[in-house]
Amino acid sequence: LVGLFVTMGVRKVRLTGGEPTIRSDFGRIVEDLGQVSASVEGGLNLGITTNGVRLGKFLPQMREAGLTNINLSLDTLVPAKFPLLARRSQDWHHRVVNVLHDVAMQDEFTLKVNCVL
Repeated sequence: LVGLFVTMGVRKVRLTGGEPTIRSDFGRIVEDLGQVSASVEGGLNLGITTNGVRLGKFLPQMREAGLTNINLSLDTLVPAKFPLLARRSQDWHHRVVNVLHDVAMQDEFTLKVNCVL
């Protein structure tokens, strides 16, 4: 589908959801996007909006594919509020903050954080 859009002039692709990284074929989708991007002069501007919980395991694959624009949604800065807002355990907040830190330390990625105050 992205290949078709590219023929129409699309150069910016964002993966959103729900949560894109929970798809069982997410890795293949990233690889396919990388291949399409490599076939386009100047490449594509590839990005993802994610809650960050599963992001860490995909970072090397995303970097290789050129999917380097990350919009990370964080429900709260306060770990104790995370279970109430996200309906997930407080441990997930720590996982998201850790991956946020990992991404921020890597020059290849552009990171944007959306956070409820």
